[in-house]
Parts: sequence; structure tokens; C-alpha cells
Amino acid sequence: MFIPVAGNHSISRVSANIFLPQSLIKPEDVFDKINQKKALSEYQKKGLISSKTINLHNDGLHISSDEIFGFVFEEFNEIGSSVNVLKIENINDKSKSQISFETRDYTNWMNFKERFFRNIDSLANVYPFYVEAMSLNYIDEFIWQSDEKIPVSSIFNQDAELMNSNFIQSHNGTLVIISQSEHNPKEKFREEKTEILFNNDVKRVIINHIYAIKLEDFKGYDKSFLEELFNEAHSKNIELLDKIFTSEIKKNINLH
Repeated sequence: MFIPVAGNHSISRVSANIFLPQSLIKPEDVFDKINQKKALSEYQKKGLISSKTINLHNDGLHISSDEIFGFVFEEFNEIGSSVNVLKIENINDKSKSQISFETRDYTNWMNFKERFFRNIDSLANVYPFYVEAMSLNYIDEFIWQSDEKIPVSSIFNQDAELMNSNFIQSHNGTLVIISQSEHNPKEKFREEKTEILFNNDVKRVIINHIYAIKLEDFKGYDKSFLEELFNEAHSKNIELLDKIFTSEIKKNINLH
């Protein structure tokens, strides 16, 4: 039988990301301000993210001192497992930065969204920022608890447009679908990436869905505006699962 990894739903991990057009000039200063204000106090572990650079020369090598490019906050449950991670770091050769919140303890969309924006509000009060793009990533997983082959047609709707016979009849199968909107500088750009896979060797079925929106212009942090974008991305995930799963699976994971 198919066992959703989270019991009453199949979501193993969710991450929400905000992409900033500016870099963190001095991450350690922002990190210190957050701690001084005692913000984000629900996280037990806090630290700076750094890296070393190794340069090779004819006469040997040189290891540079630590370069700080961000900071991370991590929350653990009562048995010591990591459940929530908030990370702010420079990307793209330090020309831009990214805020990401990931949870392995997803309950429902309203709770996730409330926690995410509470954290983002705390950060914005210390470090005002502009937004260039956002993305939402859902990973759904099922364990096939049997020595028999995974009955692919029992979990996936064979009539769904995304499915094909080669995938359904495979021993191990992976489908990757990427769709993009037309590039128009006066409109938001949207990209959706879906990876659907099953593996009989490890008895797993995984759906990895990413929905991203790039703004037509940079915009200062606005909770209501961003919430609309994340709601759109969440709805696209529900729409995908509704199309690809059989009625029985949708009932088992309380999709509706």
C-alpha cells in the first residue's frame, strides 16, 4: 500500500524563497541587529554562513580567511530533529541575495504562510529590502510498503495530460516538465517545473513542484502583495496534484 510520508498528507518538505536584487553588504551587521532586537527567538540555533577560498600557485596554495556571505536560523523539535530553517545569503557572485524558509514539519497552508510572513516581517523590520522574484517548492513523497512492483496506475491518473505510457510502464520512471510564460518586460514572468518520479528499488514515489514568479520591476517588501503571489503558487501545486493523482490517493492525503 502507498503510505504518505507525513501520515495524513504526503508533503515532506516545503520551501518559500524571496529573491532580492541587492546583496547583503555586511551580513554580520544585519545578523547582530536581529539578535539585539531578540527577533526570530523561536530558532534555537543561529549562525553566520562563511566560506574559504583556495588559490593554487606554482609554489603551493593559499587559503583565504573566512568570507561571510549570509546567516542561518534553525529550529529543532523535542527529539532534536531540524524542522524549520530560515536562511539569508548572497547568491550570483554576491551581486544578489536570497531569503529562504524551509520546513519539514508542514501542517497546512495557513499555518505555513503565517509562520513564513511572521519571520519575514521580523527580518524586514531590521533589514528593509526589495523583491525581484519569488518561488514556492513542494516535495510530496509516498512509500510503497510492499515487495511487489509499484502499481503506478493506482497512484497516477493515466488520463492526465502529463502522463504517458512509457512512464507508466517503466520499472523506474521520471518525468520532468517545464513551462514558461512569454517574456514581456511589462508583465510578470512565470515558470513552473514539475518532476514526477517513482523508483521500485527504493520503493518511493516523489513529486517535486516549483512555481516561480519574476516581477516586471523591483518592488519594496509588501506583505499583501507577496502573499497574493505565494497563494497563486500554492494553488498551482494543488491544481497539479488534483490532475495527476487518482481519486483514492487524493482522498488519502486530504487534498480537498
